[in-house]
Amino acid sequence: MIIEAAEKHFKIGEIPIVFYKRKNGKSRLMSGIFNFAFRAWRLILRVYTGYHPLKLFSYPIVAFFASSMILLNLTLLLTLNNMILTAISGVAAIILFSTSAIITSIALYAESQKTLS
Repeated sequence: MIIEAAEKHFKIGEIPIVFYKRKNGKSRLMSGIFNFAFRAWRLILRVYTGYHPLKLFSYPIVAFFASSMILLNLTLLLTLNNMILTAISGVAAIILFSTSAIITSIALYAESQKTLS
């Protein structure tokens, strides 16, 4: 709700509350700090994917595309020296380029399907 309010440019404030330390029993909300942090990051990623999918996916897209271009250049340089390395780097470049194209299409589709009510 906070992210949606921020997206709609609502003013967000905070209200101080009093927290009393638990005297007995275990928390039912979280089993530990690492579990809480993992669940919080997973939730943040899911919410961010819903509101800004193209921004989120742009980093892996650029990484895969740049890697494929580097490998393609390496393939062109190795063509004269070693055919096996040339084939391996060429296939890897194709795989990385294809992966960046697939992630781009998924991101564009998600961007077109997002709805802010």
